[in-house]
Amino acid sequence: SLAKDDSELAISTTDKFNLFKLSFGHTISPKYEVAAEASYNREKSSVSMATGIKYVTDKATVKAKTDNLGTLSLAYIAKIDSSTKLTMATSANIKELEKGQKFGIAVTFDQA
Repeated sequence: SLAKDDSELAISTTDKFNLFKLSFGHTISPKYEVAAEASYNREKSSVSMATGIKYVTDKATVKAKTDNLGTLSLAYIAKIDSSTKLTMATSANIKELEKGQKFGIAVTFDQA
């Protein structure tokens, strides 16, 4: 793993050296971050890739992620007050919209 002030590069392996991952993250500004990941599954001889972006405001965070299979994921995390967060997320395969989408809502309470 290599890190600089605004960037990070990591190489990892799991599953008894069957899965290799290369990931990169970069902070563009205090409000914007981007990331990418490529992985290789030696057992299945498959490669996967994903990219993502994060945008932060004073009271909310928006995240988007897409991968090589056509999955698009979006998340909106709102800070309701100092101890409460509302998260709404959705995920869909944009190549096969007829297969349905996923949607979720969560409320998190922090007992600080």
